[in-house]
Amino acid sequence: MPGEPETQKEWERKITMDQLVEEMDKKLRQYQGVVYNYSQPIIDNVAEAVAGINASNAVKIYGDDLNELDRIANQVITQIQGVRGIKDVGILRNIGQPEMSVRLSDTKMALYGVKTADAQAVIEMAIGGRRPPSSTKASASST
Repeated sequence: MPGEPETQKEWERKITMDQLVEEMDKKLRQYQGVVYNYSQPIIDNVAEAVAGINASNAVKIYGDDLNELDRIANQVITQIQGVRGIKDVGILRNIGQPEMSVRLSDTKMALYGVKTADAQAVIEMAIGGRRPPSSTKASASST
């Protein structure tokens, strides 16, 4: 939730921004699973758009083996958490959240008269668990 404090000159208590952040951290740490950070909204938006993650600095690790990626991420955290000036070190884990990419070939689909929307619908039903639309047409029976 974005919050905007008064300018530092207007603060009743004469503390630094670092002291304010440290005090807020102490109070917010009691809430497990809540992710928070402190910076200016425009800077956050630009950093998130560039990195694809809401952080001032991020290390992205790529690969196919999620367990290996997790192991490497833990090594990285061990190495950087003691660096002066780094706060709120964490890992965004993708374990259990695999991604799949399906590339459709327009040329091959055209050979079989398959429309892109139809192929996407079948893939969504097969992988995503979506049910096919029910048909309201009665089938004709031959006599």
